[in-house]
Amino acid sequence: MPSSLNTEQIYSLLGISKLKTVYHPIVSLAEQKIFGLEALSRGLQPDCNEVPPLQLFAAANQQGLSLELDRLCRSTALHHTKPHIENDEIPLLFINLDLSHLQQPRNATGYLLQQVQSAGIPPHRIAIELVESKVANASLLKAFVQTYRHAGFLIVLDDFGADHSNLDRILLVRPDILKIDRNLIAGIQEDHYRQAVVQSIITLAHRIGSLVLAEGVETLPEVQTCSRLGIDLFQGYYFAYPHENPCSQSDETIQLLHQCFTRIADGHRRSTRAETLSRSVMRSTAERVARQLAVDSITEYERTLRAELQNVSGIECAYCLDLDGTQISSTVQLHANPPRHPVFAPAEKGFNHKLKPYFAQLRKHHFDVSDTYISCASGQPCTTASLHFTTSDGNKRILCIDYHQREQSISGKKKGSP
Repeated sequence: MPSSLNTEQIYSLLGISKLKTVYHPIVSLAEQKIFGLEALSRGLQPDCNEVPPLQLFAAANQQGLSLELDRLCRSTALHHTKPHIENDEIPLLFINLDLSHLQQPRNATGYLLQQVQSAGIPPHRIAIELVESKVANASLLKAFVQTYRHAGFLIVLDDFGADHSNLDRILLVRPDILKIDRNLIAGIQEDHYRQAVVQSIITLAHRIGSLVLAEGVETLPEVQTCSRLGIDLFQGYYFAYPHENPCSQSDETIQLLHQCFTRIADGHRRSTRAETLSRSVMRSTAERVARQLAVDSITEYERTLRAELQNVSGIECAYCLDLDGTQISSTVQLHANPPRHPVFAPAEKGFNHKLKPYFAQLRKHHFDVSDTYISCASGQPCTTASLHFTTSDGNKRILCIDYHQREQSISGKKKGSP
């Protein structure tokens, strides 16, 4: 902080009398515990009215005091939090750092470490949330991350999925925790595409060793969907609101976690039973059709597929392959929707499916159901149930039945044979 301005002068320029720290819990549903608390800053005017964060930081930016306010917020939070950490009331403190400040010449890389040491808090009890913003100098960011990770801090990449989020930021930061922005979480239970994007982020994060935190969860359906997708940590109004006393909501939050855990676990069991039943129905359908195909000639395949499957709901199309993956029947469209673009069209006789995931998976099993993918016939999400069968004259064939998956949520689970 420039020596020309003291704390009171900065407060005066910002129109506040002081800063206060509030804490927003971050919870682990799987472990049913409070994982940590994020320190958030609020400005108080002389009449004790609270200044919203966006308004406060906008005022600081206008006054050229963004860096000073950023440091004051952290300093206030650290010193206010120290006794709670000493009493083990806060397992892990999350503090925010705007990456744009790394570009300012007067912002030494070690300043935050000095603040933490001055507060007397062990670095391993602090997670640094790197707020997504443009950083012109990637080497500065890399040096910062290396310095603070080596000192024992956890590194969190905040607001992923909003504004300036880039995959190259993940490669550069290699975060311990990846925090998914509320924009991707809101209404996720009703949005197939949000689920697919979040599922991809989770898969990527887990493969590089990062935990994933869903920010801004506000409803039980959002929590349930995020849990099913594999989210590790949660933060949002569903579990708790920010509060000045970090311990004030602990009992209520833990109780809610227990209730939520039980409810979601029961839901997972029901979902597993439903999925097992669905697979069983798919298998019995495929076996019934295959028994008829086994005694038919190839020229009768299309007629048989249509006759046997036209009254089965949820089927987009069906076709038969040889063991080399070559399609030996026409694609029989049953309850197919019009392709969403002319580039999508049903495969014709002679098309080779060898590189399709449902063909590769079936090599290991007699029957299999693929993961959800985009149908080349319609451009819509679908899954393929595939079954080996042997004709009456000893030829081995493969029956493929594509099912609509438009209304099905992405589960992220690999489906193997029973």
